[in-house]
Amino acid sequence: MNTPRFDYFIALARERSFTKAAKQLHITQQTLSNYVAQLEKEIGSTLFVRNIPLKLTYAGEIYLRYALAIQNQMENMQHELDDVSQKERGFLKIGIAFSRGRILMPKVIAAFQKEHPFVQVKLVETSNEEQRIKLLNHEIDLVITNFTEDIPGVTMQDFYDEENVLLSLYAKETTNAKVITKVDHNSFNKLISKLDLDTVIYPCDITIEYILQYVRANQNAMGNNVESLYKLVEDKVEALEFKVGDTAPIIGIPLQKMDLKDELIICGIIHKGKFILPNGDSTVEAGDRIIVVTSHKKLDDVGDILR
Repeated sequence: MNTPRFDYFIALARERSFTKAAKQLHITQQTLSNYVAQLEKEIGSTLFVRNIPLKLTYAGEIYLRYALAIQNQMENMQHELDDVSQKERGFLKIGIAFSRGRILMPKVIAAFQKEHPFVQVKLVETSNEEQRIKLLNHEIDLVITNFTEDIPGVTMQDFYDEENVLLSLYAKETTNAKVITKVDHNSFNKLISKLDLDTVIYPCDITIEYILQYVRANQNAMGNNVESLYKLVEDKVEALEFKVGDTAPIIGIPLQKMDLKDELIICGIIHKGKFILPNGDSTVEAGDRIIVVTSHKKLDDVGDILR
């Protein structure tokens, strides 16, 4: 793709030195000097004051602003074209503090590159202020940091309870203790699940489970109520505990003869306080409790397990 060499100009504007910029670009100083001279001739304006260090003229500041914007648009276009052609090749530059990067990123990067093997991830480890500057200058694609105020033109997303996660990862690294991590936001549970954490609890999810249990248990007045409810596999499966009342339609019927719904199993019977692992000949009596695992939702009564 034939495009102007904005990278030459941008590197020189940032480094303020022909020597440093040429080294960064892996070209000779003469090549870079010739490029700038030709560029200034084409646009009819002087872009740099040749002092030590170099200084942008007003025209140079304008040119830099547009060069950064155009370069960013070109990169975005190339990313979209790569996605369309399913190549997904390129670089992802992430700004992060050193301590966060050392603890958080190795497993995250490994998981990311399993799904995107042709995308190279580069960590830019620096301070929060430097990250903000680099992000605004399009030197990095995203940052994982704690900005105390909004930045115009930058989209921010709450990530997770960083202190809890980082402390848990540190504890895993330095002790043999089983670590339980409390996370208030579950928006990024897919990412957190890739970290080496023993157990993660979400208070919000636990609260929802108890609310659902209470609501369902009070919806039915027949006595065959939901006693407990737990959501599993990202809410795709429910484990329910039903109390079996005197009029339940499953009383005295062997499990193998019950006309149970598809994608539903009775995996436990609690009879007079004793847990029984059922088989096909097992039966249920009034007063028992049964444990049901199913992908069906809104099973409010023990009779709902039948077709």
